[in-house]
Amino acid sequence: MTQDGGEAKSSACRLPASRVGLLLTIIALSLATPAIQPSTASAGTYDAYSCSQPDGAAASTDGWTPTASNSDVETEDECGEGGYMWAAVIGDKAVPVGSEAVWAFVPPAGTTIHEATLYRTFNNSDNEDTGDGFTFENLKAPYRFSTPFERCGVSTAYHYSCSTTGLFMGRFAPDMEVKVPSEALLPERGGPAAGIYMSAGCWGGLGGSEEHCDGGTTGPIAYAGLASATITLEDNSPPKVTVVGGTLTTGTELEGEQNLAITGTDTGSGIYQAILARILH
Repeated sequence: MTQDGGEAKSSACRLPASRVGLLLTIIALSLATPAIQPSTASAGTYDAYSCSQPDGAAASTDGWTPTASNSDVETEDECGEGGYMWAAVIGDKAVPVGSEAVWAFVPPAGTTIHEATLYRTFNNSDNEDTGDGFTFENLKAPYRFSTPFERCGVSTAYHYSCSTTGLFMGRFAPDMEVKVPSEALLPERGGPAAGIYMSAGCWGGLGGSEEHCDGGTTGPIAYAGLASATITLEDNSPPKVTVVGGTLTTGTELEGEQNLAITGTDTGSGIYQAILARILH
């Protein structure tokens, strides 16, 4: 009996035997969504692939949620066409400070992010004009307003130069790879499990007096894209299995075909497989 997803429905299993005992084993790995597939990760972990799989085939963006604060910023999912999931600041007019587009990955309930490798790209044509607001492209964890662990292609939380571009380096160029620092995945004390956030927007700078980021171009003045993400999720909560009925629960000698009904649930990664082993006496 096998069941994909977070719950294994009650099911009858018929076994020919004169006296039969059963050993039930549940293996918890997730196949709950197309983006999540079994991998060679150690017990208790599994890999979720976003936008692109390791072999280059397209993957979904399940688990990621896009938001845009206003009509001056936007998000798009072009992964199915071999592109990016991206966030951008539109450049056809001045954009108010505080505008931001975000893609957020929050781990499923009952799991935490063990590690993550991202392939991203970035472009900033605003070039941080003096005396005005400036655009940014960030990667953050564990929550949206954390200090960035990656900003415009430079892996430091305190680097604010965004004049470089990664659009022409290729989707999987070595310089486009980002391994999320383990310390960035530690949640705040008492807070929820860490997530990963990619954003592009307009910031007012340290002085706080700026009102907008310059526009007037036909393309975006800030662009952050994600070509692929491999996120290793950890689930240490065991599944729960309950025998709910069947003639094999009577504890008496039986002949012929008999049945057993079980229910299995898992709040984290879900139940991938149930194995029933016969023990003949």
